[in-house]
Parts: sequence; C-alpha cells; structure tokens
Amino acid sequence: MTNQEKNQIKQFRAQGLGYGKIAEILNLSKSTISSFCKSMDREDTFCLQCSSKLKQSKGHRQKTFCCDKCRMEYWKNHKKEIKRKPDYLVECSHCHNNFLTYKSLNRKYCSRDCFFKNKVERIGYGQRHDQLS
Repeated sequence: MTNQEKNQIKQFRAQGLGYGKIAEILNLSKSTISSFCKSMDREDTFCLQCSSKLKQSKGHRQKTFCCDKCRMEYWKNHKKEIKRKPDYLVECSHCHNNFLTYKSLNRKYCSRDCFFKNKVERIGYGQRHDQLS
C-alpha cells in the first residue's frame, strides 16, 4: 500500500465512509482497509488518567494506561465504573445481621470479628483443654 493510498484511506474514514466503500473506491481488499484502520486507531491512544500517548505493541492487548500508578489512581477515582458481580444480601451466621457481598455466596460472616467470635463459641478457642470437659 502506498503512502498516497494510506492518506486517502484516512481522508475517507474522516468523511465517515465504511471499509467496503473505501475498498471499492481504491480497488483494495476490504480486509486490507480494515487492518490498516485498526492499526491506525491503536497508534493514537492515550492514557485514561494522565493523557500521555501510549505506545501499542503488535500482537498484544491494547493498553489503556501508561503505568500502574495511573491505573490505580484512575480506578480509585472511578469506582462506579468497575464491573463487579452483583451484590447479594446474606445473613451473618454469628450476629444475624444482613450484609451485602459481591465476591461469593459462600461468605457466612459479616466481619472477621464475627468469624472469630463464632470460632471461640464453637470450639472454645483460648480456653484450657481441661476446662472444656
């Protein structure tokens, strides 16, 4: 593909033409146009947090952040955009208060305190063995 064809493809895409129409006009295959446009899109990506230009690697997943610091800062400020499993209302086995959990339905306790208090009540954790008899 020549530089002239590349520039024409960019112009046609800016005008809103689809891959098929551009391929028909330039007498190139639709997949060639598609591949070029997708590689062109990858080149012009910016970090969601700091807006610095990202260098994309061919054959790898597309980057959205320039570094871990930007990634963590972005998600700290955009918690509502995090895709999580749905919340479930569960009753604590110890204190019988209801709590929401999104990770697993296997959670039985609302907190670590309730877990340990229940453990002490069940097995007498912390008591001497002869006091249990």
